[in-house]
Amino acid sequence: LKKGMSSRASRRAALGLMPLDKLKDSQQERAVAILRSASMFRELPLLECDVEPEVYNYFARQPDAAVSIWRAMKISVFQMSQTDPTSYDVNSGDGTTGKVEVLYQTDEECLVICTGLFKTPLILKPISATGLFHLQTTMKRRKDGTSVATHQGRMFVAFPSQAVST
Repeated sequence: LKKGMSSRASRRAALGLMPLDKLKDSQQERAVAILRSASMFRELPLLECDVEPEVYNYFARQPDAAVSIWRAMKISVFQMSQTDPTSYDVNSGDGTTGKVEVLYQTDEECLVICTGLFKTPLILKPISATGLFHLQTTMKRRKDGTSVATHQGRMFVAFPSQAVST
């Protein structure tokens, strides 16, 4: 429905949409630290797709189940395993490993922190990054009874290394 962008205006708007007031103090501090040090911002394309709301909400709350299905279907090598009620270890199979922590989640929005490390023999030191990802979802029912979900994702990424950030 709308292309992705990285403009200053979209970044400012994204900051205003963050549900920081819904977080515990310690979570809020971590999120704000990422927002302050982020060297990369991206508003992803606005997408709309037909869904079964119950199925969509199930996979939104159990993303590791969706990832397992992708692997069983051999359409992805990505791995995700739940380590506690709100955290997952991830491995993309290309040298990238990390952790995804759900800070806040409702049927309409989700805020997660992702920490990761990329290792490859082509570079001496691994590249680390921390990201804050905010997903907003709107469900609507059409006149014919079918349901549609509209998604908008925004991410902020901080690299601890100034050289990598640049």
